[in-house]
Amino acid sequence: MAKIKNSEEIKKNKINVSNKNNKKEEIKKQKENLKNQDIEKKYIDCVVRCSSCGSELHTKSINSEITTDICSQCHPYYNGVITSRVIGKAKIFMDKVQKKEENLEKLKKQKNDK
Repeated sequence: MAKIKNSEEIKKNKINVSNKNNKKEEIKKQKENLKNQDIEKKYIDCVVRCSSCGSELHTKSINSEITTDICSQCHPYYNGVITSRVIGKAKIFMDKVQKKEENLEKLKKQKNDK
């Protein structure tokens, strides 16, 4: 038969169990605080510099400085250089379509003449 514990022993065991649970919770909280401190980075003012034209843009980031190869001020698409090229390509395409339509009309006329 198992021994019946007196009330003092039961109280001691309950206190020990509750102390262990409290210690575990404290340790978990400490670990979470350490994790958050390591993961979270400071959001600071940042300068973005273009290496090709040298222009600067001020913004916020976790880095203090960012360097880009090309920016909106010196990129040909934003300067309008590429749009003229695109318009030229579109014109070439439309010319091809128009020639094909003309050839189709000529073929239809030849068939009607026969």
